[in-house]
Amino acid sequence: MAVTIRTRRVQATAASSLLLLLICSLLAATTQAFLAVAPTTSFVMRSHGALVGEAGRRVKGRMKSSSVVTSGRMTREEVKMMAAAKPLSGRSLYILNGADKICYDAFYGTRKPAVMYLPCLFYPKNNAKATNLENWCKRNSHTFVCADYYGVARSSGDFAAGTVSRWTEDTIFLIERLITKTPVILVGSGVGGWISLLVASKRPDLVAGLVTMAADPDFTEDLLWKNLAPETKQLIMDKGVHEITWGVTQYPISRSLIEDGRNNFVLRNPSGGLGVTCPVRIIHSLMDEEVPFQTALKLADCVQTKDVKVILSKEGSHFLDEEEDFYTMREALVDVVDHYFEYDLTTTASG
Repeated sequence: MAVTIRTRRVQATAASSLLLLLICSLLAATTQAFLAVAPTTSFVMRSHGALVGEAGRRVKGRMKSSSVVTSGRMTREEVKMMAAAKPLSGRSLYILNGADKICYDAFYGTRKPAVMYLPCLFYPKNNAKATNLENWCKRNSHTFVCADYYGVARSSGDFAAGTVSRWTEDTIFLIERLITKTPVILVGSGVGGWISLLVASKRPDLVAGLVTMAADPDFTEDLLWKNLAPETKQLIMDKGVHEITWGVTQYPISRSLIEDGRNNFVLRNPSGGLGVTCPVRIIHSLMDEEVPFQTALKLADCVQTKDVKVILSKEGSHFLDEEEDFYTMREALVDVVDHYFEYDLTTTASG
């Protein structure tokens, strides 16, 4: 284990117009035929290089002719159609997981592995870290995916029913459905770090590496419940959800989150007892006002892999949202990507 400390946008002729009219007629006929087969499915059609979303807004990206976005309940036939469809590329798209809609961004590249960002507790998918990672992935042709957790922002559901278990299973679902040809590096911030560890231990076949930023595994018990006043605990238990101040931020904490957290403890594992075998890079601030940096050291000791590095920043908040923090994040990501290729070069398929 290595520990590093850092200080800081036609004209058309008559012939082309006629051709365009013919294409539009064929497109309309095709759409009508689709709707006759699956009347409850909403199809998103290609429009001059943009995707027209559910709200009629144009979404940059590309879409294969078989791609569909569905809304409402799906029949078995629709489920099969969606499974066979190519993934959409763009921002704020939706995918159904059972009866629930998950809002996600996806931009596809040609290089392996893919990158998926997992945000902090109660925070939406789009923030400075996600934008920074997205831009890096586009420049380097890596697939990038991020999503709103169940009960958060544009995803459906009640946050009070959101749990670490639910968000972990949703993450696995998204990887299986959206990132099908390459393992993924999970970049998790806060609770996203906890989720990334659970995904990596449950489905090591899907994960090429982890980059955690101010990860807070077991926080529901060790950092919250243990330090809450008895009356606050009672309010959470009685009301189902209650807003508390943690560090300098207000968070809605639910009874479900607390109780489910006890089924997903990570730091209770003995040294090397957590079945995470991929490269792990742990970034934390010595000045973190919510999660003590000692958590990073405990985590490094718990994971099974020996390819683990802890990067401690002498300055910075829990959110690690300064430019220097983004540089550290990208540097750690590149390190994991490099280690993935080194590992890949040892396989028989690589020659």
